[in-house]
Amino acid sequence: LTFPATTSVPNYMQLLRVFEQENIRERSGGGVKLDYKWSEQTTLFVNVLSSCFNEQYHDRAMARRLVLQTNAASVVPGFTDQRVEWRNTANTTATQEIVNTPKFSRTFQIAVGARHQFDRWKIDYDATSSDAASYYASIKYRRGSLRPVLRGDGLVLDRTNHDRYFPDIVQTSGPDIYDIANYTAAPLNHRYQRGEDRLLTLQANATREFATRLPFTLKFGGKFREQERTAFQRNRRFTYLGPDGVASSGDEGLARFREDRNYGMVEGRYPAPRWSSGKAISEAQANNPGWFQEDLAFYEGNRLANDREFVEAVSAGYAMGNLTLGRLSVLGGLRYDRTEIEAESNERKVTPA
Repeated sequence: LTFPATTSVPNYMQLLRVFEQENIRERSGGGVKLDYKWSEQTTLFVNVLSSCFNEQYHDRAMARRLVLQTNAASVVPGFTDQRVEWRNTANTTATQEIVNTPKFSRTFQIAVGARHQFDRWKIDYDATSSDAASYYASIKYRRGSLRPVLRGDGLVLDRTNHDRYFPDIVQTSGPDIYDIANYTAAPLNHRYQRGEDRLLTLQANATREFATRLPFTLKFGGKFREQERTAFQRNRRFTYLGPDGVASSGDEGLARFREDRNYGMVEGRYPAPRWSSGKAISEAQANNPGWFQEDLAFYEGNRLANDREFVEAVSAGYAMGNLTLGRLSVLGGLRYDRTEIEAESNERKVTPA
């Protein structure tokens, strides 16, 4: 429930959003670590990790929302905090929000290295490489989102003697808000976004102990780390024209995409709407492209505004020593590192063209 942001008493219910959602997430992963003792002085190791994740991939994993809203001019005087009547105007709307945007991610990492110990020397070095990607793929799996709208209904929201969070919905005029056949088709939105991250790390360290009259230790090493990240979007938007491929010809109804569901919303508190099927509409767009018209400006603008890439490289080295003078320990060292970043994106410049 949403009320206008005012201190007026009484206040009226301005928006009611009723949810029917099921979100399914699956995650899996595994790893293995191997240590091999080559000799008394040398040990080799390999470490491999992998994981994957998906969300909203299953057919029933979807958000369905019925949204009822109005404005102040459409509210009938005499309302209370518990009951309000909305006039049948163009500003009183019902919206079916259908959202199914599958998301996937994967990660793979491998590390190899070795450790040596020769007399007073200790040496270790390793290399690690990881690759990760996360993306939405509505187009590939024929999913998407749409928000068809129905305008011009008279409604009463009444929570008198009811659960305050779930008012009764009484329709007083206009087309049935629970029937998708009465709704005006909204654009079908396909979400395709991808982000990739690659990381490479190389490092080595060496330690030498000196057993002199004044014992001391020297240690030095270096590390290189490079990270590359890219992100881009290829979201698309389609207007449904109907089988004849002509806008506003009268065959743009959504009844042909009605979903076979019959579940009362919010544990049966509200009737079961006749929903449109996001999957059926997406499949129709893939199989019958002439039924839809793509918004090419939306695609190009989305692509240009969200493509970006950067690479960061860090090189570092150090040397340090430790000297023991009886009860006194003296530690000194020097470190150097250098960071370089290269980034690329599109410049936002609006021209008459």
